[in-house]
Amino acid sequence: MNTVARRKEIMKRLEMEGEVSVNVLAELFQVTSMTVRRDLAFFENQGLIKTNYGGAHLTDGIMSVPDYSSRSGTMMEDKKRISEKAISYLQEGDTIFLDTGTTIHQMAKNFPDIRATVITNSLTVLQLLGGNSKLKVIMAPGTYRKDTFGVLDSDTVLFLSKFHVKKSFLSALGCSKNGNIATMDEIDAKTKRVMWENCETSYLLIDHTKFYQQSLIQYNVISDFDYVLTNREIEKTIEDELRMICKNLVLC
Repeated sequence: MNTVARRKEIMKRLEMEGEVSVNVLAELFQVTSMTVRRDLAFFENQGLIKTNYGGAHLTDGIMSVPDYSSRSGTMMEDKKRISEKAISYLQEGDTIFLDTGTTIHQMAKNFPDIRATVITNSLTVLQLLGGNSKLKVIMAPGTYRKDTFGVLDSDTVLFLSKFHVKKSFLSALGCSKNGNIATMDEIDAKTKRVMWENCETSYLLIDHTKFYQQSLIQYNVISDFDYVLTNREIEKTIEDELRMICKNLVLC
């Protein structure tokens, strides 16, 4: 198991159990305790965990990642309002990126009656839009990931990098206090990053519970996005701080 894969497994154990033991991890992965300590130091340097002599535990405020079905069922009305606002930005003839977020799923469920080209790595988007005769739906290749109900690997990133679109609609698992937009997976971060890089106008769809939440891998800062769409339940102090750095903060 390489370093990236091992660290992903360590983080999964931290999310499930809240703490880990150096000796247990060393035996599990058949590596030295020093290797495990370097892995834990990597997470601690990002503020994700606190280490001690025997192991480590999650830092308060670190976001765990429920599976896709759990995420898609939470805060449904808020996600619908955000997705409805996102839909209002779509126009006839648009070319767009849609990623694998659950709010993006709501966009696909209520997609407007327009002609457009949709490029995605989400199987839910493909299932919802693939039969629409007005749409050209392009599915990225890659390895299926049940945690996102989409495909993610290096082929996904390479494929998406070949396109340039008018608009991208992206999600995130967290936005830290200093504005870092992040997800829990390195390849997912690269995928979202390439969708952001290869568009004319970028939209971040993020509900209010994600703010001031630290996640593992940064892929942008919030000021990078042309529009940030969130629900109106956001705390006023957070809203005021975001308006100072966001080009267009839109409450839904």
